[in-house]
Amino acid sequence: MRSIAVLYAVIVLLAAVWALTVDAHFLNPGREHLLPDVLLAFIAMPASLSIGPLYDHWPTVFGNEFAQVAWAAACGFTQALLLFMAGRLWARRRSAA
Repeated sequence: MRSIAVLYAVIVLLAAVWALTVDAHFLNPGREHLLPDVLLAFIAMPASLSIGPLYDHWPTVFGNEFAQVAWAAACGFTQALLLFMAGRLWARRRSAA
């Protein structure tokens, strides 16, 4: 399970880097490319669903695309950490039994 958590963290990292790169590339033009942001939010689901309520509460902070990408990445990394800790706890229980 720990290897799955590490793989998940790498996937979140790659999606976050891609989303940040694309957002930086399309910063000044009048068009957007939402696929990397949506993919990152999908990967970091269910915690990334908190972006909507946070935007409603603090639109000046979460109105920025980079803040939304950072929050979605933080959600994904937190979930990966929780998965890693659950795997560690599971391994300890199996070795104790």
